[in-house]
Amino acid sequence: MVSIPRQNPEGLLRGLVLGNSLPPLKSSPKNFCLYRGNVILVLNSNYTLMKGKVFVLGIFCFITANVMGQSLKTWNWGTYKMQFQAPSNFKVDKNNSEIFDAGNDDIHLTIYPEKGEKISEGEMASLLRTWAKDNKLKFDGRVQKMENLNGYWGVYVDGEANSLPTTILLLVDPDYPTISFYVWLQYDASKEDMAVKMLQSFIPS
Repeated sequence: MVSIPRQNPEGLLRGLVLGNSLPPLKSSPKNFCLYRGNVILVLNSNYTLMKGKVFVLGIFCFITANVMGQSLKTWNWGTYKMQFQAPSNFKVDKNNSEIFDAGNDDIHLTIYPEKGEKISEGEMASLLRTWAKDNKLKFDGRVQKMENLNGYWGVYVDGEANSLPTTILLLVDPDYPTISFYVWLQYDASKEDMAVKMLQSFIPS
């Protein structure tokens, strides 16, 4: 039976801003937190109307910088010949044969490869449901199939962990069915469109 990677079931969301991340497989748990990447602008009440143009310009510059910082680019995980789209400003915390772990203030992505017995397409839903329950993911019990996933077999679960949207995904390349990929993607609710694009972007390279 394929061993299923485990995450820490309690307090999954503490400390991402400080650079912490999800734990690698078979190690002591390390918690992380996904904070909203918003900037609070404080305008002093003594500002006059003449300051308005400067304030609007500041807002425009902030929005432009935020959009540019969130553009997607192609990432290559050479160890497993996998490509996917992720924000260009992702900070990679770990990248080795056991884990790919990266994120920014709005989105955090972790991929756990598992090597073991051959997994059939029909077994994937049961395996992903077990992983979701083991990690205390709140979801409606449904595991859904991803159609036409660029050559991968794929199933996913949409849920919530500590009040943040979380989608988990199980991928198998039918050409290499003894290697599976457990994907944990957590994001700010305002970044849902970007998260969907990321989940649909996985492709064997």
